[in-house]
Amino acid sequence: MDAVQLERRLLRVGERLVPLIAGEVQFWRLDPSDWEPALRTVADEGIPIVSTYLSWRRHALAPDAPFAWRHDERLNVRRFLSMCASHGLLVQLKPGPWICAEEPNGGYPDWLLADEHLLALDANDKPLSGYNAPFRHPVPCYLHPRYLAHARHWIQIVHDHVREFIHPYGPVALIQLDNEPSYCFRDGMYEADYHPVALQAFAQWTLERYEGSLRRIQRAWEMEVSSEESIKPPRLPLVGVDAGSGRWRREHDWICFREWLLGEHLRRLREHHEAAGATSTLFTVNYNTHLVDEVPQSSAVLHTATGAIGGMDHYYEPPLDADDLLAVARSTALARANGEPLPWSPELQAGIWRSPGEQVAYPDPTAEEQELYYLAALAFGLKGLNFYMLVNRENWEFAPIDPAGAVSAHLTGVRTIVRLIAQLPEFGEFEPVSPVALAWQVSYARDAYAAGSDVPRSLPYDVMTGAFSALTRAGYLPRIWNTEREPPDDIAAVVTPTASYMSRDVQEHLAEMQRKGVRVILLGEPPRVDEEGKPCEVLADALVTNHVDSQSATTGMLHALRTGGVEAPVSVAEHDGFAVLQKAGNRQLLFVLNARAERRKFRLRFASEAVTALLPLSGDNAVSVAGRAAEIGLGPHAGAVFEVAT
Repeated sequence: MDAVQLERRLLRVGERLVPLIAGEVQFWRLDPSDWEPALRTVADEGIPIVSTYLSWRRHALAPDAPFAWRHDERLNVRRFLSMCASHGLLVQLKPGPWICAEEPNGGYPDWLLADEHLLALDANDKPLSGYNAPFRHPVPCYLHPRYLAHARHWIQIVHDHVREFIHPYGPVALIQLDNEPSYCFRDGMYEADYHPVALQAFAQWTLERYEGSLRRIQRAWEMEVSSEESIKPPRLPLVGVDAGSGRWRREHDWICFREWLLGEHLRRLREHHEAAGATSTLFTVNYNTHLVDEVPQSSAVLHTATGAIGGMDHYYEPPLDADDLLAVARSTALARANGEPLPWSPELQAGIWRSPGEQVAYPDPTAEEQELYYLAALAFGLKGLNFYMLVNRENWEFAPIDPAGAVSAHLTGVRTIVRLIAQLPEFGEFEPVSPVALAWQVSYARDAYAAGSDVPRSLPYDVMTGAFSALTRAGYLPRIWNTEREPPDDIAAVVTPTASYMSRDVQEHLAEMQRKGVRVILLGEPPRVDEEGKPCEVLADALVTNHVDSQSATTGMLHALRTGGVEAPVSVAEHDGFAVLQKAGNRQLLFVLNARAERRKFRLRFASEAVTALLPLSGDNAVSVAGRAAEIGLGPHAGAVFEVAT
């Protein structure tokens, strides 16, 4: 059987090669009479994939019951999938187990959460209350055998019910593993999970990490560890933890275990799907934003564990601003750095969540904002989007399509994206151009996650994210180097935050890059010790020889780049304007974005003297480039895409 595969960052589904462009249509929240007109409009607009949830609590009325739907015609998923197939639409099916989606319990059945013995616990041994008000509910322990057995049964009855609609027999080409795996937004440092099952797994994981040696754990943690039962995580925050200390190592071990745990949960869900017959689909996973990027929800760890196509869900509170665009840029750069084969957003806001009669303090999203949001996603390097919601339903407003299939002004941005991708046969191959890398010091991110109220401890992480924003605003859009992976080899400069410590491996990588002619810029004083707390002055020595810059602020960073001959591929003089150059083979594209709600002129400057003109893909007049400079006018919250002529 031909499995769904990735080909040039597109989906190969049998004879079809389609971009990962989808729209959320939650059929079970619509009148069944609306399914046909809504799907007809989706297909007519050239959107190849429909994405939809299945709610465990609605379809599994008892622990061992068969798949239920006859009690409510809105739950007739077979009829809905048949309609998708008749319109030539592929499907991403998302059966949870947790689906969020303002569903009671986030889709967990009442009978599941009634079993108090399988509920996740916090550091005070109290059951977690996950999700957001007014939908809060208990959360199962992801590794509890009874929860996993129930999840396996749920996945099995889903496949038994819709088997003929799953690729290669039907339209379901993608299956999502869980939903925003985070213990229902309760994966803080001292939240999930202190259930005895999770603590036992932590002890076993730690023993394996230290090659089965209790003595090695005891030395690392600087505390008595006499048995497997005494391998326990910290339960209270502590201020002033020194890098390399026993407490520091214990905290980092707990964090790394939690990263592993989220991946292990999804790995087992994938195994359940494959055992139920899903051997030809692609699997996906969506991430939710955290206070600290990639901790404990590490895209690198989750991809390694599952092989799934992962991506961040993106939402904003109107009005859209530059920080909203920078959040998309950073998560996309992280996805690319962590080896995501097809960077995408499984939920990209289309319209806005809102309860009937709810009074809010922010304005309605505009069609212009939404179009800019989508263009920015492509500009910063995303290769797939799921418009969430594409079709309106309860608790949602301003979706591009209403349930009866009529379109709104908010469809304009969707159409722009669909038509743009159709114009670009090399769409999947275009990559943002940048001569600069930003070292993403993973240990600093974990420190920030553990820091709590310890502000100095989180400062290096804050410097790291601030440097990304400053570089992006200046036109560099840095490539992120995850310091737990090999460094890039085709850059002119690398910027790194510093703390009192930095791993010896990373220091040596940076020193080697400097020896090869890469400009190394430190944001802060050079570290004096490694992650073990042992003296390590590799970068300090390089600083003495004047081959490494040490800057105390991002303004100094930009000055060091420019005086060192490292120029942005294209820069915008005006604040809150962004320009991104992309390249595929000999073809170049330029994205220009206006993040403000006012019409503006942007002065562009190119690094290359070969650029002669900008040819709009939308059919407007060409823009001339003289002396490496050009001017472009954009309306409020607007963007434009050009072919670059040389």
